[in-house]
Amino acid sequence: MKKTALWLGVLLSGAALAQSPRTLTVFTTYKKANAEAVAAAYNAELSAHKAQPVTFKFMYGSNEDAAQQLAELKEADVIWLSNAYFFDLLPAAQAFSAPKVAPVSAVALPKMNAARTWLPLSVHLHGLTYNKDTLKPDILPKNLIDLPKVSALKGRIAWGVNNPSFTEQVAALIAQYGEDATKQWLLDMQKLEPRDYGSELNGLTEAVNRGEVDVALGLSSNATRGRGSSYHIGLYSFAAGDVGNLAEFSGVAALKGPQQAQALSFARYLSTAAPQIYMSTVNFDQPLYVADLLPANAIPKDYEKIVPTLERRGNQPKAIKLFEEVGLW
Repeated sequence: MKKTALWLGVLLSGAALAQSPRTLTVFTTYKKANAEAVAAAYNAELSAHKAQPVTFKFMYGSNEDAAQQLAELKEADVIWLSNAYFFDLLPAAQAFSAPKVAPVSAVALPKMNAARTWLPLSVHLHGLTYNKDTLKPDILPKNLIDLPKVSALKGRIAWGVNNPSFTEQVAALIAQYGEDATKQWLLDMQKLEPRDYGSELNGLTEAVNRGEVDVALGLSSNATRGRGSSYHIGLYSFAAGDVGNLAEFSGVAALKGPQQAQALSFARYLSTAAPQIYMSTVNFDQPLYVADLLPANAIPKDYEKIVPTLERRGNQPKAIKLFEEVGLW
């Protein structure tokens, strides 16, 4: 109730704003059905508090589109991204604002977004998932760059090279080791004959659980979501600070302009329980404002101590270029 009052208070801070017709233009990377479901729930909350509903106009695209379609984004009131890293690629970042909302989840935020130009909504971590019945984690390396050296994984490892998270992982490798070393890593990984599950991260998890492979490289934070004790999944983090422990956040920002109060209200609403829980079933991330939705072992509580601090800005195109050069794409 307190959070509802906070976001609604932003909206109803002026009587004229509360009564005038409102249209909110939102650029989002989420699917149409999911975005519209959240918008409908927002309007239902407004109606329940006798406030006038908002007419939403959605613009859909990828995280990369957010960085490339600046002209179109100038028409948006809200930018809602599944990978908030791309906020840092937008030259207009100084025109963003975000409500100041403290996370209530036991999972702490690392030091990021000091200017508070966007609001983090959820987090997911990279790492390895492994089958606890078929593999002992002590054979796994402390650093992702050394993964190809584990010859026991030949034919028993999986990845999803078409998933955007894999592009982010390789971009981080480039930031840490350079293009030449990362290209060699990709070539050496291929010698392990990994099974490729394309963009289907859930397929990676299921393959590990069924014992089709022993290890999968991907997002560890969704691996045990909703799984019972019958699941055979274990999660493995690399050494503290290694690029294999990359953390990615979803986030939202309000653009400064005539609709800023409405935009801030919607942004704040995304940090409340209902949309946090709903979106966690969509993207399998750990929400930052609702505690204990994931099993205790899904994300280390001190994960901010193990994630790397590095600048990977602009390395995504380099990663895609390497995929083409080594024949993955």
